[in-house]
Amino acid sequence: MNWSHDGKYIVTASNNRTASIWNLSGNLIAELKGHQDGVLIANFSPDGKQILTSSSDKTVRLWNFSGKQLAILRHQENVTSASFSPNGKRVITTSGNPLVVERGMDSKTIVNIPNDKTARIWDLSGNLLLQLQHQAKVNSANFSPDSKYILTASDDKTARIWDRSGKLLQTFTGHTMAVNSAYWSPNGKYILTNSNHSYVWDISGKQITQFKVDDKWVTMDAGFSPDSRRIFVSTPYKTYVRDLSGRLIREIKNEKVLNGNAEFSPDGQRFFTTDDTIKVWNIGDEAAKPWDLSSNLITELIGDQSSPRWSPDGKYIVTFGQDKIVRIWDLSNKIPVTKVAINSKDAITGASWSPNGKYIVTPTRKSILIWNSDGQQLARFIGHEDVVSSANFSPDGKKIVTASADKTARVWDTSGKQLLLLSGHEDGVEYAAFSPDGKYILTTTYDHKTRIFSESGKLITTFKARGITWSHNSKYILAMFDYNGKNYSSLWNISGEKIVEFQGSENSYLGANFSQHGERIVTSDGNRVTIWNTSGQKLSELKANQDIYSPSFSPDGTLVIATSLDNKAIIWDTSGKQLLEIPHQSKVGFAVFSPDGQRIVTASDDKIYVTVHRI
Repeated sequence: MNWSHDGKYIVTASNNRTASIWNLSGNLIAELKGHQDGVLIANFSPDGKQILTSSSDKTVRLWNFSGKQLAILRHQENVTSASFSPNGKRVITTSGNPLVVERGMDSKTIVNIPNDKTARIWDLSGNLLLQLQHQAKVNSANFSPDSKYILTASDDKTARIWDRSGKLLQTFTGHTMAVNSAYWSPNGKYILTNSNHSYVWDISGKQITQFKVDDKWVTMDAGFSPDSRRIFVSTPYKTYVRDLSGRLIREIKNEKVLNGNAEFSPDGQRFFTTDDTIKVWNIGDEAAKPWDLSSNLITELIGDQSSPRWSPDGKYIVTFGQDKIVRIWDLSNKIPVTKVAINSKDAITGASWSPNGKYIVTPTRKSILIWNSDGQQLARFIGHEDVVSSANFSPDGKKIVTASADKTARVWDTSGKQLLLLSGHEDGVEYAAFSPDGKYILTTTYDHKTRIFSESGKLITTFKARGITWSHNSKYILAMFDYNGKNYSSLWNISGEKIVEFQGSENSYLGANFSQHGERIVTSDGNRVTIWNTSGQKLSELKANQDIYSPSFSPDGTLVIATSLDNKAIIWDTSGKQLLEIPHQSKVGFAVFSPDGQRIVTASDDKIYVTVHRI
């Protein structure tokens, strides 16, 4: 399988003696028929107007885009490689039967050695122009990006560079076994060779690095990314992506044995592998750790981490854990790093960003700490007499509201001065938050009661439900309403009046959210996710195979993400069509879109994953 150079078409080779051209919607454009045996190679010409195929019938054939055969290039032995020159004016091929060792009737060993030790260059009419001679079978041959030079790899343990007249310019030695393949980088500055190890060279013959691929399996395919900064090497069971220093960027495990090739797309942002199906991967951002799951992983944050929270600009993630360390992860570069590790003396129960992304507030056992984004502690708030369960900034970032098991919520300025004491709760306060317009404060207690206060601290109303979030227009509160032993999602106004009870949301534990503009609500119940308007009208229903938790909208409101009991995060569009599953190795407790909607952060056990999604 190979892409056309404009990225709009794919050509595939098949054992049924044909090659096929497809568009990216999966529609068949043309079928190339004429080979007498299975087709092994199929490539587009640089201008996309012609296709080259090779087959076990010992021929290479040229076709136009509509499927008409233009020329036949005949060989005496099996064709092992064939490709166009970058300028599209020449074709280069190699051939050779495999080395065969047999035992004869007289018990003597018979060795059948390939006779063809050349690479051949042809014009587009099928005329042989030049032969390049090695001391053993030639396994691959390719033109340089400017079409001025030829790179060959051979069983004689060398790779060689030639000019177009056939003059030998450079020999790459040092391989201890046959060189199975050799590749130019797109900028023409580097060479990748594959033997028992893989090697990266500059064109002067200097070795830059070498790395071991796999003890058990041979290399099936390899090559450079379009920007010449990365290389990939594929074996039957794994594909490795590395930088030029040999550092492993990503490891992709195939679900079944790789039976074809692997390749970067022309823009370098996607990558496909083949087993019994064709899989397209997003590889636009490098991975700090390998991950073999079917998604587009950027990085894996390993350690005692929980409850990741995006910064407002989407460049950072803050996490905390039982090790009393708050970590700020920098995602602005291609390889995420820990920007800051904040060591706290107290156990941390949460971490939240200020609206401008400059500060972080962390509740602890009995105090609240505020830090700048460089990890410097700015203030410590003392006053609560029991565990502080939540801490959140006001919309203008000037105040912080905290909730505690001491049955109070409190409002502070950012210097640590207490401004308000919100008392009168009959049980511990588990959550407190300002409304998006900053005019109200919501508190929720462990006995499932919600109170609404004015910004001056006056109690406005109390209602029997567990308020969990404000609508973005500050008009509504989404709550979990206990009824007949079940947890219905319900919608309330700031006067404490229940507007809607979402009857299709039974057992909706921690599973309801507003869309960005507050016009729609998403709830979960068992294996269903339901989207409603604020009048309680059901708009659509999304289904999975297992119980679903914590659904939420993408920032633009076009997608929904949720977690399921079968160790997955799932994405749907709002019509109910499932678009993507992101499997994990254990239960996923958290999944949410980044502020720009282009990335996803998920948490599973003590690992946090950041992925890019392309839908």
